[in-house]
Parts: sequence; structure tokens; C-alpha cells
Amino acid sequence: MLGMASDAMYIDKAAEFLGGYVPSAVNEATVGSLAGKHHQKLTNIGMSYLPEACNILTVFCFSACLWVSNALGGEHASLMVPILCSILLLLSQDSFLLRGLADKRRYFPPYAAACGILTITAIGAVIREAFSIDEGISLDIDVATLVFNVGAILLCLPSLLETLDYLWTQRQQKFWTPILTGILATSGVFISEIDAVKVLCGLSGISAILMSASAQHSKHFIQRVL
Repeated sequence: MLGMASDAMYIDKAAEFLGGYVPSAVNEATVGSLAGKHHQKLTNIGMSYLPEACNILTVFCFSACLWVSNALGGEHASLMVPILCSILLLLSQDSFLLRGLADKRRYFPPYAAACGILTITAIGAVIREAFSIDEGISLDIDVATLVFNVGAILLCLPSLLETLDYLWTQRQQKFWTPILTGILATSGVFISEIDAVKVLCGLSGISAILMSASAQHSKHFIQRVL
């Protein structure tokens, strides 16, 4: 009974500590912060290793997801993006692991990873569709497929880069800028016939919509303040 009570106490302490790592609670990895106080509590009861252990397990899960993504191969690799980004989001919220990353930049790593994985997957899908070996001798190139799909990927880049810049610098964009980049990105959905490219274009379009909504909200807020 005593051992069970002790285990329950440790579980409660761990739950209390992990609860302090939500984005609203973590500011800086300092002793005076809430996260630092929870870490000090764990140190006092001999469980200071818990944050590092959780990080190791999270990295292990991320590696497993990468392996599964590689095993799926082809366009199906993009199916692992939500899981990969969710794990990256957990890692990016840890102020002890990424000490130099400000709170406002903690959504940059997951979004950058999603853009990178989807872009690489889309490029690979285009190469497989556009290039084929005819009878094992000559290389057959589908020029139309190559041009249209590469063009669709290029149309996505302005919106993706604009969103990445905003997540890193927090510099507010003009209201009409994300609208233009969103129109360009969305047009790629109708240009391409490859699913991986369409998913990338869809992500770019959604990012542009969110950027536009954020710019409009900031404009109304400034007007109310004035």
C-alpha cells in the first residue's frame, strides 16, 4: 500500500509538472518562471530527469513517424504530416529544449516541417509522373505534366514564404498581400492533377486565408484603439 501511495504521488507530481508546459504557462526557461519552478519541484523529489526523458521519448516517436512515412513512400508519405507536425509542436513548446526560441516563434518549426515534407513529396510525385523509362532503354518525358505541376508548386511558394516570415518575425502583412498569394496558390489546385501537389496548394491557400484574417483583425483592433 505504501509503495502504491508513493507511485501515485510521483504520478501526481509528473502530471502537475507536465501541465505547466502548456503554451500559456511557459514563458522562459528561467528559475523564476512557472516552468522553472516545476522543474525545481521535480529536482527536490529526485525526478529532475523527467523533462529530458519526455524529450527523448518524443524524439523517438518523431523518428518512428519518419520511418513510417518513408515506408509508405510516394504521395502517401504526406499522410504522416499531421502526426509529425503534432510531435514537433510538442517539442517546440518545451522551453528547456529550445531555449533560444521565443514563445511567438514556437509554431515556426511545425509549419516549416510541414512545408518541407509536402514540397519534397510533391516534387518526387512530379518526377515519377513526368519521367518514365520506355522499354528500359529511352527516357520518356511528359513535358506538359512537368510544366503544369512545377508551375503549380512555384505558385505555392509566395504564400508559404510569407507565412513562414510572419511566424518568425511577427511582422504584420498588408491585407491584400495574402489575398494575392492565396489566389496564386489556390489556382495550383486546378492546374495540377497530382494529389501531393494539390495538398501543397491547399495548405498554401489556407495559410493565405489565415494571414488575411489576421491582418483584418489587427486593422480593426488598431481602429478601436484609436
